[in-house]
Amino acid sequence: MDNVTHSLFGYALGRVGADRFGGSEPECRAMVWSSVAASNVPDLDVVVNLVAADPKLAYLVHHRGHTHTLLLAFPLGVVVALLCARIAGVGGPGRRRVLALGGLAGMFHIAFDALNNYGVHPFFPLDNGWYYGDAVFIVEPLLLAVMLPLLALRGRSRTARAIGGGLSVMLLALLWGQWPLPLPWAVKLPVTLLLATAFAVQSCSAGRAEPGLLGVASVIGLFVVLSVRADAQVRAHLARSAGDERVLDVVTSPFPGSPLCWSAIAVTHDDQKRYRARFGYLSLAPGLVGTSDCMMPRDEVTAPLQPARLPATGGLLWTGRFEAAVGELRQLSQQHCDARAMLGFVRAAFWRADSSGVVLGDLRYDFEPGLGFAERRLDGRCSDWLPSWDPPLGELLR
Repeated sequence: MDNVTHSLFGYALGRVGADRFGGSEPECRAMVWSSVAASNVPDLDVVVNLVAADPKLAYLVHHRGHTHTLLLAFPLGVVVALLCARIAGVGGPGRRRVLALGGLAGMFHIAFDALNNYGVHPFFPLDNGWYYGDAVFIVEPLLLAVMLPLLALRGRSRTARAIGGGLSVMLLALLWGQWPLPLPWAVKLPVTLLLATAFAVQSCSAGRAEPGLLGVASVIGLFVVLSVRADAQVRAHLARSAGDERVLDVVTSPFPGSPLCWSAIAVTHDDQKRYRARFGYLSLAPGLVGTSDCMMPRDEVTAPLQPARLPATGGLLWTGRFEAAVGELRQLSQQHCDARAMLGFVRAAFWRADSSGVVLGDLRYDFEPGLGFAERRLDGRCSDWLPSWDPPLGELLR
């Protein structure tokens, strides 16, 4: 998730901890500070980019890496909380409560990051595999809507309340403005109504933070339930329309602010050793929200997409397909060190050869014609230490 969401959740968690278990005012402050800081500390892995000889490759393979594991997230949260407790002058049982809350906040960071299609590998070193929630967009405005009122109305300082109010106004401006792109009514109305409802509930909550956490749980629960339904619909359609292909993976992601609209990527291969990655859009309630209202602009991309060649059905519309021989991907992995490193991250691979060489990328994040953060022109060089995550497409590489 984005760090604003992590911070708002950390603030809500810290407030609940302070209200229910805090003693003195310094202890309550330390709980809030440590919860907010520990909710962000696993993202310190971006520091690797600053010292890496190849920052782009380092970001792909190290972000959501070792600091996003159960082995490190908890102790990092505890260390941050210890610093906050010392600064606030908290000792004894109060310090232990602060440390426990900091460790818990660090663990929640992994849980939030596990909700989207980027993935985490929390069980390193026992398990180097990726785990994907495929349920929540990386920046989800509905989560912001249920948490911002706590900060805006019940912030512990005037500065905190001003930040909460400013972020609320900014959220509405982005919803109803034309930047970065016009949003459909299916997004504007739910987020606006939820924000107004959350403000009304928070204003009647006598300063308690529980409504914010309850709102977070409700939003996430809704998206998780609907993600299971979206995945099932995509797989059922593939079984009917592409029954000769084996499904390796289905990647789903909701449209931000609209739990009825989803993007989907189906990764398959067949007996002829042909690899395919299809991209499409899905409406879970096509009678209410048309598939056309669920489509984000994706006119020019890096991947050499062809027509999907699968029929539209219900609320599912396939818009493009990448297809190539499985052996080509295996050959790239064998010949290029950077390709092997990238394939430790890439979940829906595409590649393209031109006069300047070969570009390898991930269809999940291909939204522009140029080389985005998940696309690389292979040069066969690996100048930094690289972790050994299990490749999401490992079955094809053996």
